[in-house]
Amino acid sequence: QTTWHEQEHRWETMVPRAMLFAMVALALTTGIAAANDKHLVKDTVTVGNGEYDASLFIVIPCVFSMLFAVYLYWRVSLISIEKRDGADQVCFDELKMCHETVKTGAGAFLWAEYTVCAVFTVVFGAIILVMTARLPDPNMPGEVIWDWKFGGLTLASFIVGSFTSIVSGYIGMTVAVYANARTTISAKKDGEAGWRESFNCAFRAGGVMGFSLCSISLVILYLLCIIYKEILTDKGETDYKKLFECVAGYGLGGSSIAMFGRVGGGIFTKAADVGAGLSGKVIG
Repeated sequence: QTTWHEQEHRWETMVPRAMLFAMVALALTTGIAAANDKHLVKDTVTVGNGEYDASLFIVIPCVFSMLFAVYLYWRVSLISIEKRDGADQVCFDELKMCHETVKTGAGAFLWAEYTVCAVFTVVFGAIILVMTARLPDPNMPGEVIWDWKFGGLTLASFIVGSFTSIVSGYIGMTVAVYANARTTISAKKDGEAGWRESFNCAFRAGGVMGFSLCSISLVILYLLCIIYKEILTDKGETDYKKLFECVAGYGLGGSSIAMFGRVGGGIFTKAADVGAGLSGKVIG
């Protein structure tokens, strides 16, 4: 007979391995099919006598990634912030107070940062609209034309990319704060269990951010490509050059907000560090 901890450890290792094996197998199948295919036509891949929708090669891995992120979050949520037997009540109360304080501070930081990001998105989006709508006239060298449809699509990509980055940052910050106290509680276990459980808790929390970010951003990007393909198709012909020039705004929006998160987070952290140092010296 196996103990509960042994069964838990077995499931803990089997589920991630099974999902990882499925994703690797799907990726290898996709690569082999693409390498052997001699009739690669737009949205379909012809293999043997059958025709497969190429969209599945994007959607299925993203679904696996989202499910795995949910699984990791569920594993972290199993650690409850409860006072363990033999634990010092004063230390536990201080832990809860620190957790709530960090949670409040993280929420204040996100609100302040995303307020600035919203203003930046509106102002810079207007600049992108004007600059991308101004195109050289193919029929008259030296002259320019104003293609507001092209500029509007690029602007839409930029806004969607910014929003995707904001959502991803919010997920990452929320899960990180959620796992902080739980990592500390896991580290209270005796011996190797404390090291193992605290590392697993922190690693799983980071995995939620990584897997959810990749899957959400890829799905949204693919949906943008599908929508823009319908918009930019005229008489059965799709202008793919213009399509991907419009979609480039998606990466610009995501990178811009990510830059705000990195720089703003560093400034906020340094300000909190200096404030804590000054308050400690004054109180001391």
